[in-house]
Amino acid sequence: LRLDRFVERLDRFNRNADLVKANMDTAESALASTVHTLEAARVKIIQVLNTGALNGEDAKTLSDYFRSVRDYVIQMGNEKVGDAYLFGGVKTQIPPFASGGTYQGETVEITVPVANGVEVSTNYNGENYFGVDRLTGKITVVEVLDQIIGYVESGELSKLNSATITVDLGDGPKTVSLLEAFDEGLSKIMTYRSILGTQIAVVNDLKTQNEAAALHAKEL
Repeated sequence: LRLDRFVERLDRFNRNADLVKANMDTAESALASTVHTLEAARVKIIQVLNTGALNGEDAKTLSDYFRSVRDYVIQMGNEKVGDAYLFGGVKTQIPPFASGGTYQGETVEITVPVANGVEVSTNYNGENYFGVDRLTGKITVVEVLDQIIGYVESGELSKLNSATITVDLGDGPKTVSLLEAFDEGLSKIMTYRSILGTQIAVVNDLKTQNEAAALHAKEL
């Protein structure tokens, strides 16, 4: 009877691991796509910083591009598995990010046990994973892109190099250039993507160990 209960507990851990892994894989994919898109956008930002002037057609093409990047980042922040949003913490039934990139989720995450003494999140604090500026509640890279779009559309490219923004990504407010703020926001997303990748490997290892232990118990 004790062995049966032990096997049942291991099976429950593995069902949780399957749930967690499905969410982790989708979240990691969303973060990977976000990083890839933002790295390409960074190249464009540097080009713009070195551009003296744009004609009307070029300015529209550029602002449309940055706007599409901005909207894509917010879309990835609102990724779902089934009916549940991934990046809103415990608040899984409403989009974590409003259309302007403001975080409206929770910072507390849902966790489930996947082994004795090991709990793993099934949903994630989007404030961390998408580098939200604590001063405004908006995704930092979205804030920067909004400012760049404004300068491009107003024809004030010359102001881009000297423009600054005050942001706080959890380590206190600092006033930096737009590119530096963009880099800080991107770095935060990359960091949490890496954390998620490590957690995926841990869950895979624990699931393998649980399966082996269950098999051994059934043979006793």
